[in-house]
Amino acid sequence: MLKVLRFRLGCSTLPSVAQRNQGFCRAERVCPCCDQGALGDEYLFECPATRAARAPPFAHLFLPTMLAFNRNQDTSAVAKCILACVDEVELITELRPSAANIVLIHGCNSLCCGECCA
Repeated sequence: MLKVLRFRLGCSTLPSVAQRNQGFCRAERVCPCCDQGALGDEYLFECPATRAARAPPFAHLFLPTMLAFNRNQDTSAVAKCILACVDEVELITELRPSAANIVLIHGCNSLCCGECCA
């Protein structure tokens, strides 16, 4: 459950957090699991790579929208779903090159210029 707590507190191993600590601009912190170019944060709940982790028994948590997931009263199921998705992302990122080697989609280099992240 430590992973769930870290996710909820915003100090997880997701690219948006890990790369922020390395000085990457927000626009450069893309999801390492797919080629959608989306920010590697809570997008993991929409990422095609984590579709299996969001399948039953967790599919009902997202109905009708992602907002329903954030407000769902079944906290045990929400925690298990977060854990399944974070585990899936960690597994995928271990099998792929590090997120630092992904082609950057923003004009900055790997150290943020400070102009784009305000």
